[in-house]
This record gives sequence, C-alpha cells and structure tokens, in this order.
Amino acid sequence: MLKKDLTADCFSKSKTWSSYLLKYNPNTIIVTDIAGNIEYVNAVFTSLSGYLPEEAVGRNIQDLRLHDFDNIFDFSWKNLLHGDVWEGEIPCRKKNGAFLSEQVFILPITNGNGNVVRFAFIKRDVTKYKRVETKLFKMTEVLGKRIHAQKAAELEFAHLNRLHELILNSAAEGIFGVDIEGSITFMNPAAEKMTGYKTDELLGRYYQDYLRYGGDTTLKKTKAGLCPILNSLRTGKAHHSFEEIFVNKQKKSFPVQLVSSPILEDETVIGAVITFNDITEELRIQKAKDQAEKELRELNETLEQRVNRRTSQLSGANKDLLNTLEQLQKTQSHLVQSEKMASLGGLVAGVAHEINTPIGIGYTAATHIEKLGKSLEKNFHSGCMTKSELQDYLRDTLETSRLLCSNLNRAADLIRSFKQVAIDQSGEVKRVFHARQYLDEILLSLRPILKKTRHSVQIDCPAKMELFSFPGAFSQIFTNLITNSVTHAFRDSEAGSIHIHFNIHEDTLQIIYSDNGRGIPPKYLDQIFEPFFTTNRDKGGSGLGLHIIYNIITQQLLGSISCRCPDKGGTEFIITLPMAEIERK
Repeated sequence: MLKKDLTADCFSKSKTWSSYLLKYNPNTIIVTDIAGNIEYVNAVFTSLSGYLPEEAVGRNIQDLRLHDFDNIFDFSWKNLLHGDVWEGEIPCRKKNGAFLSEQVFILPITNGNGNVVRFAFIKRDVTKYKRVETKLFKMTEVLGKRIHAQKAAELEFAHLNRLHELILNSAAEGIFGVDIEGSITFMNPAAEKMTGYKTDELLGRYYQDYLRYGGDTTLKKTKAGLCPILNSLRTGKAHHSFEEIFVNKQKKSFPVQLVSSPILEDETVIGAVITFNDITEELRIQKAKDQAEKELRELNETLEQRVNRRTSQLSGANKDLLNTLEQLQKTQSHLVQSEKMASLGGLVAGVAHEINTPIGIGYTAATHIEKLGKSLEKNFHSGCMTKSELQDYLRDTLETSRLLCSNLNRAADLIRSFKQVAIDQSGEVKRVFHARQYLDEILLSLRPILKKTRHSVQIDCPAKMELFSFPGAFSQIFTNLITNSVTHAFRDSEAGSIHIHFNIHEDTLQIIYSDNGRGIPPKYLDQIFEPFFTTNRDKGGSGLGLHIIYNIITQQLLGSISCRCPDKGGTEFIITLPMAEIERK
C-alpha cells in the first residue's frame, strides 16, 4: 500500500515536474500546431535564437527562417502528419543571421483519437561538440542513434501530460527527478539505459544509495564541494557540474556531465530535475589528445637532431634519385626517337615495296620495246620487212611507251611524296605548306599500309589553307593516328572509315580525327597518352605512338589534344592549335 500511495503521489506531481522540465530543460523546445504556427517556446530558444517569446509565438516557424526544410532531403511534413518522428542534424539561423548546428527531434503529438494535432521540436545546440570533434582528429562519428519518441498509451492522460511525456521520453540525455528528500520520482528511458535500472526499481529510493558513490550515504560532497543536486534542493538554483561520477546497476562507475534544476511551487523548492550525459568517450578523447600533445612535445625536443640526421640521409638518396631520373629521361628520349625512326623505317620498307611494282612494269615494258626493235631491225636488214609489221611495231611501241611512262610517273610520285615526308620528319624547320596537299602526300606515303585493307580516308580541309609550321610534326601526328586506327580500331577484313576535319574557329585551328572502329574502353581514356601504355603489347605494341603525338602537339606546336568515344561508337581525337603559332604574320 505504501508503494501504491507513493506512486500515486508521484503521478499527481508529474504535471508540475513536467512544467519545470520544459522551463529548465537545457534543450530548445518549440511547440507548433499542424500548420507550423508557434504556440510555445522555452527560455533556451530565446537565449540561442535571439527571438523573444512575443516575437515567435503566433508566427509560422517557416516565416522565421530558422531551418531550411526544403533542402533537407529526408524531411517530409507529410510523414510527420502520419505520425512519423523525424530526427536529424541541421544548420539553424539565429535572429542576427548567424548559424549554429542543432540536433533536432520533431515529434508528432496526437490526441486521444490518434490524430496528429501538434508538433514538438526538441533541439540541442551541438555547435560546440562539432568544433571539439573537428579539433580531435575529425572524430565526427561518435554520436549514436537517438531514442525515438514513444507513443504513450494511456488515454486518460490529458493532452499536456502526453506532450510532456513525449518530450521526456525522446530526450537523448538521461533525465530523472527527485523530491525535496532526494528520493527518485521518475526516470526517462535514456537514464534507464545509462544506469541499467528500470524506473520501478528506483521510484521512492534515495538517489545517492543507487546512483552515487557506490551506495555510501555518508558521502554528501564531491571534490568541488556540495553535490550539485543537493545544492539545487538547498538554494533553489540550477547548478552545473562538468564531471560527476555515477554508478550503474552493475556497480561500474562512469563519468557524467549534469545540470540540476530545482522545481519550484509557490517559490518553494519541492524537488529537482537532473539532466546528465555519459562523457566517457569525451574523456577518452581528451586523454588521447593530452597523450598526443605530450608525445608531440617530446618529439619537438628531439626534432632538430632527427631532422639533421634524416636530411643527411635524404641528401645522399636524392642525389642517387636525380642520377636515376636523368638516366630514365635519357632512356625515354632515346626510346621515343627510336619509335620515330621505326615508324619512318616502316614507311621506307612499305614505299620500297610499293615502288617495285611500277619499276618492274616499266622494266618489262622497256625490254619489250627493245625486243620489238631488234625484231624489226632484223627484218629491215634482211629486206623482208612488210608494211603491216611496221604498223604493228609502231602500235605496240606506242602502247608500251604509254605504259612505261605512266608507271615511271607513278614511281616518281611515290618517291617525291616519301622524300618530302621523310625530310620533314627528320628535320625541325618551319615552312609554309598547303594543308590539303600535304595530307594527300602523307596518305600516298601510307599507301603500302592502307592498300592491304578496305578502309577509306576522307579529308575535309579547305583546298587553299596554308600553314606556317613544322610539316614533319603534322606528318608524324597523322601517320601515328592512321597507323593506330588500322592496328587497333578495326577487326580483320572490316571496312572502316577514317575522317579528318579542319576548322578555323576565331583564333584557333581545330582538327578532328575520327574513326568508326571499336572505340577505347572508358577505363583506358585517362591513360592512352602515357608513355609505354598499350593494350597490344603481345603483338609488338610499344605504347609510344600516342605519347609522341601528345608531346609534339603540346610542346612543339603549343596546342592541346583530347580523346573521347562518342555514343555512336568509334574514337574521336580533338586537336586544338593556336593560330598565332601556325600562320605567317
């Protein structure tokens, strides 16, 4: 019967305690109707936001621009109206425009029929904690999940009691109340979780017997003086303590930071509400910080000596690295030159083979004319030459001469184009040249490679475009690009298409080289211009072709090159050259 009467007494006082909990709660508390119009704010709201109660009450919460709800991706008024609780960390704007970070709980408040009629905003300023977390090696993920609101079940509670109960049960901090005698009157779920006790186990029990000093009731003071809870009961004022020791049900102590706020009735102290947080992790971090600072001081004391010793070691290592780097640069330069000469050697072999055909035909035609002449001379001296034999000789000689001339001209064109391309590639002299005509000569020198395929090359370039630049550089660029397409872009027996487009735009020349081959996998696009990168090494690829192109364009021609694979397929290289470098003033 005593316990039942005590419980009833505690229940009758809950409304008073809840009122004082709202008044002295260290969190910001805002209550609105379902339209967002503010009905209540506590003193913490005024101190943090700068708005007086009369400036906030009656206004819509969105009109004050405290929170930018539209940019919070998981926030929904609709879900709140369905009874869902929202929790999150958002920036909040003060009256003076400054921002602070707050941990926010938005609790739907329902009536006896289960309909949402109000919202309670419980906000905690975490700006200080965010700053501490940043300083302590960005240890930002120390916050656990917050306790969600519990839907109270008892219909006989009045609406205000239900509101207070939701606020109490949803708080992240541990909260318990004591009467003027120091006996526990209530505990919230967070306090139960931290201490290991259920509310029923401690109702009516003296708090120091269970939560303080391991049950030693003779100890009434901390190191700093009177216990802040007893101090609140004695003075009627709120008291803060930044490090107290609590004991849980398993008799294990843990440090807490607490605020004890007295409950007044007609200016008489009738109890206190205690809000506390477990600061074990914060103290561990502070201890780690102190240890790190100690080690840093010790390290600084010997740093100069260690730096001198390490500098001496690094000096020798750097000298060796510089020598190695110089050798690597010489080796790379030699490999690039070798690759250029190999490319030129391939053209020599192809052109030599190509010239053999017209020269062979010319030689055969010349020997045939010689044979016809000897036969006619023999008949002439013997006196048996006929008119028809002379006519046949003249006809055959003319046809053979035309064949001889056409093949010799063909050989001469090949030799001339190859000679010009070879001279340009081996020299670094600027001169004026016709872009379209020079491209035709490059294609002619590449005929031994292209004639073995069914690929076509289309050139879109103004016929009268003149460039004042290094023709050998252009020859090397297009030789490597076309050879690269023939080698990598097309499958065997496939008839591919290559397109070269010249376009002058303002003060730049843009050259777009494209093929309709198989394209380049996206994962390789950022690596294709790197030296020695190739996907065809098993077939003899050196990985220097595109690297040589990149160096010629960026260093010799002072331009840029990029590569992309269009959605339609194939590969596209975009070369951009400044007109100031390729036109004669």
